[in-house]
Amino acid sequence: MTTRALVLGSGGATGIAWETGLLRGMESTGLGAGYWDLVVGSSAGAFVGAWLLSGHLGVLCDRILRADPVDADRRLRAASDTRLVDALRLGRRQGLGWLPHAWTTTAGAAAFGRYAAARGPRAAGAAATGLRALREPRAPRSDELAQVGDFALTRHPRDNPRWVAYWSGELGPVREWPERLMITALHLRSGTRRTFDRAAGEPLARVVAASTAVPLLVAPVTVGGERYGDGGTASQTNADLARGYDEVTIVAPSDRGNLDHEVHALRAQGTHVVVLRPERSAAVLGRRVTTLDVRRRPASVRAGVEDGTRLSTTSCSPATERHHVRAVADPTRPREYVS
Repeated sequence: MTTRALVLGSGGATGIAWETGLLRGMESTGLGAGYWDLVVGSSAGAFVGAWLLSGHLGVLCDRILRADPVDADRRLRAASDTRLVDALRLGRRQGLGWLPHAWTTTAGAAAFGRYAAARGPRAAGAAATGLRALREPRAPRSDELAQVGDFALTRHPRDNPRWVAYWSGELGPVREWPERLMITALHLRSGTRRTFDRAAGEPLARVVAASTAVPLLVAPVTVGGERYGDGGTASQTNADLARGYDEVTIVAPSDRGNLDHEVHALRAQGTHVVVLRPERSAAVLGRRVTTLDVRRRPASVRAGVEDGTRLSTTSCSPATERHHVRAVADPTRPREYVS
């Protein structure tokens, strides 16, 4: 039998919406939850994967489209530890689109200054090295991630229970761990990736909260006595976890540049790989910090549905290179676009 894995990458609030719409559109082509033997979810993908495998993806799609934007802003602000939502609100005003990015730069510099004062210049230098590694087109090393983890743990020495409650509410009817779902998170003390599934025995909402806890912006989440951060920190897709499967489809709302290496490694073992990216929809989703803007979600989910419904069963199959959204079957070969 052919084994198939679906990898759902990170991408913030708009990534959640686009993935939801894309998968909803793909369901109409016969690529529903039952098609996949494994779903790997990181950050945004962890949340969407839980909804997909629970059989409630249509409910999530409707919830995003019908959500009250004011209420969505309010709930996210109440759950988070920062004033990021306020910066995003101001950034929606004409001529102030630069403000969220400026805010993150200023807030990050202030947080780094406090960390340097508390931990000393040597620790600050190590943390700076780790943070720079997150912006490079490669997978950060575990020692670099541990330096970022120390920064995050120093900034947020305690859990934020509101963050777990927020994701519990966002999961709605999805309460039980779906079979075939694997979720990634970053173990902040060691800087290593950990995976969770149904057999781990941890609450689904808590693991999703940990996988979405962006270091420095949101307090890390305790799971099983250890503190974890965003599952997309080490890799925004973690596609290597699908090794051993015959066909792998990777949904990647964003990529720092190391995804091609994961694709090459999978193909080297004989796996058929397709990567789906929001080529036409990238402007709708936003970039950098604006992907966290919950008010962009309705437009993002509609763009995802449009992208997903363009795919036919044959054009989306990892066994072929024909595709409608940007797909990479082999990064060394020219990319093909079909309208």
